[in-house]
Parts: sequence; C-alpha cells; structure tokens
Amino acid sequence: MAADIKLSHAREFTNLEAGPNAGAVGFWFKAIQVGDPQLAVDVWDATIMAEHYLSLLDNDPMNRTFDEEQALADLVAKAKALQAQVDAKVAGANLPKFPDVTPAIHER
Repeated sequence: MAADIKLSHAREFTNLEAGPNAGAVGFWFKAIQVGDPQLAVDVWDATIMAEHYLSLLDNDPMNRTFDEEQALADLVAKAKALQAQVDAKVAGANLPKFPDVTPAIHER
C-alpha cells in the first residue's frame, strides 16, 4: 500500500513537472524565443517552486493540511498565470506551439 501512495505522489509531481506544453522547460524556452528573458526566469521560478513544494508534501494527499493544499494551489495558480502570459506572447509572435501532451501523461 505504501508503495502505491508513493507512486501516486510521484505521478502527481510528474504531472505538474511535465504538464501542458512541456512544463517548466517548455515555457522557459518559449519565453526566450519571444525575446522576454525576464518572463522566462519568472515562469521557470514559479513552475519549479510549485513542483518542489509539492515534492515536500506528504505522499498521501489525505494527510496534507488545508494550509498546505492552499499554498500548493496558490503556487500552481501563479505558475499557470505566467504560463498563460508566455502562451499569449507566443501567439502574438506567431511561433509554433508545443503539443499538449497532458492526456498522454495522465493515461500512464
């Protein structure tokens, strides 16, 4: 049972890390492509911070406190907002978009 909880937590972390459009690395690269190095740093920082915070939480989500869950939600929301800024700049620059691999990741 414990191994299953650890695997679930590892999947949770991986889904955040390798989310839509290639996760932190993909968004960093796209921000660089559109010539916004500060946005690249910001999106990298926010996404990695959310990933690392998640990795520190209890493997079993049922053992996490409300405050931990709220902090994680806030970190993920900040990362997603910055990722949306990157996507908006990419759309305005008419650059190719990375494919969304999220469904394939969640099927594993």
